[in-house]
Amino acid sequence: MNSNKRSRRSGQAALETVLVILPLFAVLMAILDFSVAIFVMDTFEYAVRMGVRTAVVQNAGTTGHQDDAIRQAVRDNSLGFLSDKTKTPDSQLPINYYKLDTTTNTWVSAGSGVNSNSGGNLIKVGVSGFSWLWMVSGAWGCADALNKTGANACASYSGLNINAASADVMQSCPLAGCPAR
Repeated sequence: MNSNKRSRRSGQAALETVLVILPLFAVLMAILDFSVAIFVMDTFEYAVRMGVRTAVVQNAGTTGHQDDAIRQAVRDNSLGFLSDKTKTPDSQLPINYYKLDTTTNTWVSAGSGVNSNSGGNLIKVGVSGFSWLWMVSGAWGCADALNKTGANACASYSGLNINAASADVMQSCPLAGCPAR
């Protein structure tokens, strides 16, 4: 073979290598990123279970308010994903109490008043509306625009919406009474 044909074949091999490796690398990165999203979801499920556990034992925490202690337990067990209260406000960590309506045998909202956290009531703790910007989360200048302007330039790219919830029945309150919500 002459040297001209050999150099063309070597260029062809390099091009074919690039055309095969780039899509395979993209698929590998997608698998890894989706795995991280599943890890975040599992972490939130564990965190809300710990929040429910805090509620079931009628723990009022250092503030004396049970809802604050529950939210703090969720934040403490979220591996830092929910620790920033400005990025994840309390409204994204809903706490709902339900009481059993014996006439219809269904759970109805116990409201937010005194004794809504009484023993025998059901508590549901959740994480709602957490947006995971997967697949190159800083792409298209979203992260830079958000940091510089404070406005959400990524509104059209909301990412993966992750929600988690857990529920259990409250145990009876101590002799001193149910903690304040």
